[in-house]
Amino acid sequence: MTTTQQTIIAEQCNSTQVSADDELTPSQLDGKYNPDGGGEHPDYTRSDWRDAVAQEYTLSGYWEWVAHTLSLGWS
Repeated sequence: MTTTQQTIIAEQCNSTQVSADDELTPSQLDGKYNPDGGGEHPDYTRSDWRDAVAQEYTLSGYWEWVAHTLSLGWS
């Protein structure tokens, strides 16, 4: 298998994984991506969340913001 094929497969797996995330609660997302603390969602980083808070787009905590953003279908 070539590196390109491996990359495509990894992207497809990540896309499937993330698309299922829109059905998870903030608590479930936390458990999935943050089992040991310090984790973050692969598409919606803590840095993105801090920017959203700084711009007053959200007052939510990180995992609540991730769940809401996923529910909007943003990519």
